[in-house]
Amino acid sequence: MLVGKKVDLSKKAISKAVLKRSLQSPFLLYPTVVGVLSTAAMLFFDFSTIALVGAITGFAGASLGWIYEYFIQENNHIIAFLGQIHESMVVKRNEMLKKLESELSSVDSKEGIRQLELFKKKFDNFQDILQKKFTSTELTFSRYLAIAEQVFLAGLDNLEGVALGLKSVSAMDTESLRKKIVKLNEDGSANSELERKTLQSRLDMYESQLQRMHDLLVTNEQALTQIDNVSTQLANIKTTSGRAKVDMDIAMQELQQVAERATDYNLQQ
Repeated sequence: MLVGKKVDLSKKAISKAVLKRSLQSPFLLYPTVVGVLSTAAMLFFDFSTIALVGAITGFAGASLGWIYEYFIQENNHIIAFLGQIHESMVVKRNEMLKKLESELSSVDSKEGIRQLELFKKKFDNFQDILQKKFTSTELTFSRYLAIAEQVFLAGLDNLEGVALGLKSVSAMDTESLRKKIVKLNEDGSANSELERKTLQSRLDMYESQLQRMHDLLVTNEQALTQIDNVSTQLANIKTTSGRAKVDMDIAMQELQQVAERATDYNLQQ
């Protein structure tokens, strides 16, 4: 399940990823090692011109490497970072899709099955439009795809919650419970009252679980609606228009917030 593993696509998270990838680059690491070793040689052994040149060259190379990796290569690092997220999401998505249809069918959740098909269809549609508007090497493509994947996974996670919740109460005979509670109410004895409270507790648990399932499905409907909204805006966007690009970014931010709310809601249950 995705629960407890919310994907962080904030600017802060992306900046940290760029910093980490930049620091791990051989263009920065190797010159730094040369500079440190040369400096150590001058400090702990005899001073030499070779060591001095090595230290200057190493640290100068490290500085140039830092500028190149962190500033010039920034977009490439972001694309690579988002690409890794996308790959991990695809693996999770495929694993969940394999079992969700069976699980939802086993608990006879027609609404859950309907939403499962809609999520697949709408995500494929969004991805198809995205590929027509941008190339896979563009930063915008990677950002938008990662956000849409997050929404898809959050929706699937909620559907798994629906399947598990319905399964947990599937053995309850609520009609018999209600009839027995009515009879116990008519009895009025102390023993009857204790039994009535016990049965009522079970019935309340059943109804609470159904309400939770309903809320998860409603949350998913909001996500599906927002996917439609961004797909429509994406289809109409002119990639050369600065204003249209801003509007699309805002729409994608709203889509990401939908995914975060869906995940947060599932965590709270």
